[in-house]
Amino acid sequence: MRRFIGLCLSLAMVLTLFVACGTEKQPQTSDNTSVASTSDVPKTDATTETTVTTPTAEKIDLEGYKFVFYHDVDISRYMPQPNLNALHDEWLAEMREIEEKYNFTYNEQQGSSNYETYYTATMGGISLGDFCMTTQTHYIPGGITNVFEPLDSEKMLAAGFNPYDETKWNQEYSSLTNIGGHYWGVLPVSKYITMPLGFMVIFNKDIVESLGYDLYEIVRNNEWTWDKYLEVAQKASIDNDGDGIYDRWGIASVPGQVEMYTNGGGILQNVDSKWTYVGNTPSVVESLQFIYDEYNLGYYNTALTKGSEKADLFVRGDAAMTWVAWYHLQPYGGDPFWQCEFDYGVIPSPMGPSADGYVNVVDGLDAFVMMTTNQNYEKSVICMNAYGEAFNSPNWTERYEDGRLRDEESMEMITEYIAPNMVVNVNRIQPDVRSVITDEIVVPVRQGDLSISTALESQEQVIQKMLDDFFHQN
Repeated sequence: MRRFIGLCLSLAMVLTLFVACGTEKQPQTSDNTSVASTSDVPKTDATTETTVTTPTAEKIDLEGYKFVFYHDVDISRYMPQPNLNALHDEWLAEMREIEEKYNFTYNEQQGSSNYETYYTATMGGISLGDFCMTTQTHYIPGGITNVFEPLDSEKMLAAGFNPYDETKWNQEYSSLTNIGGHYWGVLPVSKYITMPLGFMVIFNKDIVESLGYDLYEIVRNNEWTWDKYLEVAQKASIDNDGDGIYDRWGIASVPGQVEMYTNGGGILQNVDSKWTYVGNTPSVVESLQFIYDEYNLGYYNTALTKGSEKADLFVRGDAAMTWVAWYHLQPYGGDPFWQCEFDYGVIPSPMGPSADGYVNVVDGLDAFVMMTTNQNYEKSVICMNAYGEAFNSPNWTERYEDGRLRDEESMEMITEYIAPNMVVNVNRIQPDVRSVITDEIVVPVRQGDLSISTALESQEQVIQKMLDDFFHQN
């Protein structure tokens, strides 16, 4: 996690210029009572009978308040949906109990996935919802432009919201939103809400073991590298009929650009308190060469352009490995991996030559955030706290025991090598910058349209100006 700590320190130098920092208050207890010091307790004689009166918590009545989850991502991952499956039915029943207890209703509203929607609403004094479910592409720039409220601000702490409360919010994940010394988002995880792990690799156990590889042991020995990954892909690729086209491929699907972070970082870094384009550093050049090799060494079927086609290639047993994120393995979801008739294993992403160890790259860091324009934030806090208290659990791995994993080793990989090493794709720090990195650098390089040096040099001034303009750097 050293890379993540370094990332936070770097981001802190930028965001602290924009976020007003006050003296932090100690979080209140969950029932908004204070704890008396021992000096305030009257002393009694040992022979004197005392009667201890336990204060009765005042019943909260929100008088039919309509709490709104505004979202620009798939809310079914984070909120129960009626008539979906038995788990969602159970989840929904528990949510109804919360609504009855406090006399309010949870509601959802689908919105645009455009950052400008949030910004425009804020400029007009409009809050799109009580809490919003969105990604870092929106709440990192939104933290700078005062669109979103730091969840550990004086205002939020005074209202009874504590993002550091591990009983309500998973800290392993929520801490990834701690940018510039502030939590911008939170997420509960449990048997209902899946821990949103980033990109990892799954492999066909029959194919890989027939080649003589024990990938679990290779991971444990810290030998799961880019070179080993490409070696396995090469040996797994077979042309049975000699027509020059593989009948079995080494790789079914690749993520596209997050591979950069498996080599120590992306194209953007904070240098001397300034966001800087660092495309000419050795680690970035190595990363783009690896992305090119993935696409062009012949082990990856570039003829398949649809994600569903690539998934089917693996599910049919016609590919040895594929990259997936947590939601790709979700049972009863849109992807078929959990229906594989063969057993597959789960391992971390391979690491590059400039990396210190394995990382799990979270491309879309979904989290519940709150807009600064929310005038009903005190009611919002009550409803959100109840949600976190009910649907967060330290036993979040229970959700991964739903059929998506085929062996105990896969759970070991998740708990020992994947979940503890999550990092954020900072190339997504701002929507327009992300688009330029993808469309003008990564895609032309992997397709062979531009050399690595040409692509990186051509966008240096463009991206740097975008960073300077957005972050007001001079």
